[in-house]
Amino acid sequence: MDNRVYLKISIIIGTLGCLFLYFYSPIITSDVSLIPDLIYSEDDYHADAARIYKDLGMLAQRRNDFTQALKLYQISLDHKPDSQELQDKLVVIDKILRQSQTQFAHHQEKPISTQL
Repeated sequence: MDNRVYLKISIIIGTLGCLFLYFYSPIITSDVSLIPDLIYSEDDYHADAARIYKDLGMLAQRRNDFTQALKLYQISLDHKPDSQELQDKLVVIDKILRQSQTQFAHHQEKPISTQL
């Protein structure tokens, strides 16, 4: 190969190396103050987790799986304890579950007819 080809290749490799060091040196040196955009903050994590579990709870509620919806809303509330919306959803689901348990218990108390 010609010396010009080797020169071009070395320039490209050198440029890529410099770019790598420029973008990743804060990670390598563990100076996280230099890379605020690359960090997923704890607040963002909790906000996203709360939204995801709330959405899953709404899906379970639409399927009339109220026990699962209650669990998912509770997990969501664990991530975002100050959410009035989630607290309201928990109250509604809890009320639905209590009513269904009462209806089930009342249904079990009825005598079974022995007539054919």
